[in-house]
Amino acid sequence: MYRYLNGLLLPSGEASVRDTPYVRAVRSVWAVAGKHPKDHFPVLGISRGMEMIAKVEQDRIRFADCDAINMAGQLHIETDGERSSLLRDVDAPLRRALASGSLTYSSHGRCLTPERLEAGGLAEDFRAVATGRDRAGRKFVSVMEHKRLPIFGVQFSPQMSPFEWARSAEVDAVPRAPDAIRLSQLIANAFVDEARKSRHRFPSPELEEDYLIYNYEPEFTGVVGSTYTSCYFFS
Repeated sequence: MYRYLNGLLLPSGEASVRDTPYVRAVRSVWAVAGKHPKDHFPVLGISRGMEMIAKVEQDRIRFADCDAINMAGQLHIETDGERSSLLRDVDAPLRRALASGSLTYSSHGRCLTPERLEAGGLAEDFRAVATGRDRAGRKFVSVMEHKRLPIFGVQFSPQMSPFEWARSAEVDAVPRAPDAIRLSQLIANAFVDEARKSRHRFPSPELEEDYLIYNYEPEFTGVVGSTYTSCYFFS
C-alpha cells in the first residue's frame, strides 16, 4: 500500500498514542517509509496526529499538561517559520492577524513545550516554526516541521473552522473568521502541493477506485450531539 500513497494524514481524535492498532499501523508505515529515504512521502499530523509523529520519532518524548480544551488561540510564527514549507503562503497581514486574534482552534490537554522538544531529542530533526499559549499562558509548539523531510505536525485543528459545524457546547469555541478559514486552506494547499511531488501511483484506476472514501457513506452525527458534523462507521 505504501507504493500507492502520495502521503499520510494523521488526523486529530481520541486515539491513544500507546500500543493500539492505530499506533501499530502508523509505526508500520513509518518503518516502510524509513527504508525508502529518497521517496518524497509527506506526512501531516494534526493535534493527536502530531503527538503520534513525536512518539514514533522519539519514544522518550513527554508532553506537558496544559489547558487548551475547546480553545481559540493565537498563533505566533517563530524565526524558523520564515523557512517553513507548510506556512510559506502566510503573508504579513495574515501573520499579524494570527498573532493578535484568536484564529486557531485547539482541543488538547497535553502540549509539546519548546523545552520538551529539546529535552526529548526531537530538536535534532524538527524545528518549532510556530507557537501558541494555553489559557494559563504556557507556551507550546503549535507547528513543527522536519528539517530535511516533508513531515509536519500541527497541534491545533485547522479543519474545524471551515468544515465542522456541530452545535455541541464542547466545540463552541471554533473560530469562523475569514482569516481562520484562510489559514486552514493555506495549510491544506501546502500539504497537497507536497503530495503532488510524490511518484507513488496505484497500478490501475480500478484498484484506486476500490480504496476511495467515496465507497462509504458518512452519517450526519452533529444532529445527535456529536462534536463532529459527520462520521464514517466501519464494521
